[in-house]
Amino acid sequence: MATTVSKTKIPLWRKLQQRTWAERWLLLEAGWWLTLMAGALRVVPFKRIVGWCGLAPARGAPSASGPPDQDALAVGWAVRAVAGRTLWSITCLAQALAASQMLRRRGIDSALTLGVALAPEKDARMEAHAWLQHGGVFLTGEGGYQRFTPISTFVCIPATSR
Repeated sequence: MATTVSKTKIPLWRKLQQRTWAERWLLLEAGWWLTLMAGALRVVPFKRIVGWCGLAPARGAPSASGPPDQDALAVGWAVRAVAGRTLWSITCLAQALAASQMLRRRGIDSALTLGVALAPEKDARMEAHAWLQHGGVFLTGEGGYQRFTPISTFVCIPATSR
């Protein structure tokens, strides 16, 4: 007779207890930036947010410059983890902006891309999507980005240098 192992879902607080203090602080920082960016996108014009965030229009396509920084990968993980567990909706643009600011504070470069596509429905509405990359690796917004045509890319100007 074969025994079956029941897969029980681990409570969120238990998962949090399994994380290191550095990871917990990173998740808290991601929550702060996501909340700030989601609120700012509702009341502040995007052009102002771009300037405030230290983003500059990119000249050409962003280039992959070697292997991704481990801190950048951790930031991407934290932003995606928190965004998926908030009580309110966090847009892809808020995620990309939040992650870019977390990277900027760490002196890590990134490229935020905005794309558009026609909705697959009959009414042919325009849809938009944003994603953030570092060293050619997606940190946020990877899901479904292929169907969007990039219209603008911004590079993050780090606040500090490494």
